[in-house]
Order: sequence, then structure tokens, then C-alpha cells
Amino acid sequence: MKKFLTIFVCISCLFTVIQPNAIAAETPTNKMPNQTAASFPDVRPHHFAYEAVKWAKKEGIVQGYENGEFGPNNHVTEAQFAIMLKNFFNIKTVNKRLPMEHFADDVYDSLAVYGVPLNGYIDHSIRNQPIKRGLVAQSLVYLGHDSLDLENSIQFLLDEKISTGQNTDEKDNVLKLFGYENNLTRAQAVTFLYRMNFNHFNEISESALTTYQKEKSHSIEELAEKAEAKIDGDLKVVAENEAKKIVNELLTGIVGTFDRLGEKHQWSFENHPDFAILRPELLKYASQNFTDGFLKEVKDEFYCSCDVPPYPDTDLDIRFTMHENTADRFVVSSVEFDNMISSGSTVYYTVVKENGNWVLDSYKWVPAKEEPIELSWDEVKMYLEKHGSKVELLNTTTYKGKKIYIYEYAEQKPIMGIFADNTGYLWEVPPSLLP
Repeated sequence: MKKFLTIFVCISCLFTVIQPNAIAAETPTNKMPNQTAASFPDVRPHHFAYEAVKWAKKEGIVQGYENGEFGPNNHVTEAQFAIMLKNFFNIKTVNKRLPMEHFADDVYDSLAVYGVPLNGYIDHSIRNQPIKRGLVAQSLVYLGHDSLDLENSIQFLLDEKISTGQNTDEKDNVLKLFGYENNLTRAQAVTFLYRMNFNHFNEISESALTTYQKEKSHSIEELAEKAEAKIDGDLKVVAENEAKKIVNELLTGIVGTFDRLGEKHQWSFENHPDFAILRPELLKYASQNFTDGFLKEVKDEFYCSCDVPPYPDTDLDIRFTMHENTADRFVVSSVEFDNMISSGSTVYYTVVKENGNWVLDSYKWVPAKEEPIELSWDEVKMYLEKHGSKVELLNTTTYKGKKIYIYEYAEQKPIMGIFADNTGYLWEVPPSLLP
């Protein structure tokens, strides 16, 4: 195999995964030749991927993290796997977008010309999420063998002993046997490439070369749309902006349903709502479990003149983050600021598909004392200016051992402070905190 140009850039991505996928090792099936290049300190000779990792490092397909380690059990992001593909198949760099907006722009552009199925061509947020094993199978087999659908791509990897699968008790279901919805680890990714090379599937397929000849002159937008269209429907994921829109619409729909029916039937905290009337309308926006569970339990509180409502703020702009993303489920979070009754919190939303439609399956507040928020000034400024006048930062300092931003409103000139860790306000700012 040729010596490849090393362009792999590793970025450590920390994910707070609410329901992590189980990870099973791909055990060796063929006797592979030993490599002489040194491996990484966290991949010892007894590790199942030891020889594969040594080989990938020697060939310049992967590099380690800044601390010198490989991180064999870390999940591979789609961008990281895209770079591995580009290096493994020695694909010439093409960059149709200047300046670059994402570190892997040139990699995605280069793969788009060949029509490689990936989710993150247009939405950069998807690039930094773990890639699913099913999509790895589709993209890897497409480039190294032929353009196949999901099931046949997986069957090819199993037949060629490139993968042994993860769920051996699911032999009658190829998708489940392979674990197509699970995340891929770095060790597993390198093992796949190692075995592809050993079995001589290291040249670009005729399907990919044909696509290159036909499509190379097209725009990146056209190339991206065509490449993404090849992805199996079970592997398509929601873009971050679309996820935010979905959550907002579902949450607004739930609250609006309570408001509309409450006004129509004159419900109040004393005149309790009739859940039989509420339920069919709520099911347009919430899952059956969420409707018959949490929403049924708190239905009276929607008509209470309480200090804190039983639902989160619909403003999702502050640190909107995708944690889990599959074809029929995604988990996101955003920061909710101090409401003068309780300190700020991170709110997690789980959205699932029922009968082909997205519905809200849960929302959960995690208080700042359990999950410190650590706001940046830009986040504070964005929030305050969406809910009031322009603000100017006067000082970033500490107060009672906590980081605090001292700011001034542009119009009426009041000076206040806000704590970075919990979004709590300091209403009277001591002179010692002023610059």
C-alpha cells in the first residue's frame, strides 16, 4: 500500500450522552502481518487493534491526540472518519470553498466529488457527532468495492471478514447483527481499514470513479445533495438548525394546547382540566409515554399562578447542543437562565418519531449545582440583548470565589452582575468590582 499524506487532524469531542450505545470489540478473524512502527502508549500489544493501529499510524492514516495517545475507545466523529477515508484511499485534495469554515471542509469537498455517502456535507454540526456503524459500512464499501444499499454493504463486510458484527444472537437480522445504529470506536474504525487493506480493497471503486468523472465539475451544493441522497433512510440524521426548530415547535405546541383548551373550557387551578379532552391534542406534539406520564401528572400546574411554570423556556439559542442523533431519535440541550426563583439550568430534550412524526418524549432540567454552566460573555450578551436593551461589559472578575461579569445597560445605565456558573444575578454591585 502506498505511503499516504498525513492530514489527519484529531479534535477531542466531549459528549454528554444520556443513553450511550454499548460498544463491542471487533475481534481479529485473519492472521495479519506484523508491523514495525511503534504504536501509541494507550494501545498495548494485547489490545485487539494493536497491529491495526500500528499500521494506520505508520501509513499516515491516523495520528494521536495532543497528549500522544490514540484513544482507542473514543467514538469516531463523522469528520474524523471522513479524514481516515481520504487518507486510506489516497484521494486528492479538492477544496471548492474558500475560506474554510470547518477544519474538514477540504476533506468533505474531496469525498463529495466521488459521491461518498455522509451526513455532514452541509450541516457542520453533524460532522462533530459520532458516526454510526451503518453509515461507516455504506461509505467504506462504496469507496472500496461498489455502490450498495445498507444491508448489502454490511453483508459484504461480514462475508469478507472485515467485521465480525456485534450482536451474535441476531444472526437472522444482518442490521442488528452488525449493530448498525451503534457508534463506532477509533479502534474499530482502524481495524476495518486494516482488514480492507489486507483483503486488497484499498483502491477506489468503479462506482466512485464513475461518479467522479460525471460530477467533478458540479457545485459543492449539488455534489453534497447527491451524496447525502445515497444514505439509507435509517441513517439520515437531523441537522442542528432543524432540530432546534422541531423542539421549539413541539414545546410551543404543547404549551399552546394547554392555553387554548384552558381558555375554551375555563380551566383553572381550582377548575381542573379534563385530561380526556387534552390528551388527543397533546399527542400531536408529545409521545404517548410523555403525554400519559409527565404531562398528565402536571396538567393542573399549567393553570397555576406559580412562580415557575412546568415547562422550559422556548428560547433555545443559548448553547444549543446535539448529544444524540439517529433517524428516529435525537437528544439536545440548551441553557435556561436564572428566573429569580431558581438558578440557571441545562435543559435536555428528547425527541422521538411516532407514526412517522417527531414528538417530544421528555424534557429534564439539570440544575447548575449539578452541571455548572460556565457562561461566556458572548452568551450572556446574546441572552440579555434578546430580552432587553444593549449591554456593555465593564469587568470580568470574581465575587465570593465565583466568576462574574459586571455589565451596564446602554439606555438607563443600571449596573448589574451575572455569575458565569449558574446565571444568577448580582443586583447591587459593590464598587470594588467596578474597573
